[in-house]
Amino acid sequence: MYCIQKVYDEYYKPVTEYKNMKEPFDYLHATDYGYVDLTRHDFYGKRIFSADEYVMYCGTHSDHILIPEPYKTKFFEGLRSVVLAGGDKVEFRDTYVLYLTKKPA
Repeated sequence: MYCIQKVYDEYYKPVTEYKNMKEPFDYLHATDYGYVDLTRHDFYGKRIFSADEYVMYCGTHSDHILIPEPYKTKFFEGLRSVVLAGGDKVEFRDTYVLYLTKKPA
């Protein structure tokens, strides 16, 4: 079976290669910056996309927008074909993480 990863392997050719980025502030270390009472709350959700919706969603990613032709068209066509072949459905099970903390007065 043809899968989404194969589409990425064959056609995902961004001009600038993705690099792991590190944020300057790590929420888990908020207490190191004078905050207190750090708590984490997880919320769960689910998003389901059709093939066309999934392609539109992927088209919002800046690194996907910048894929040069002829790869870009083939990439998005490949994604659409794979999702159609898999039942016209992609499901994301999301975890939204909320960190709460206080700054002492």
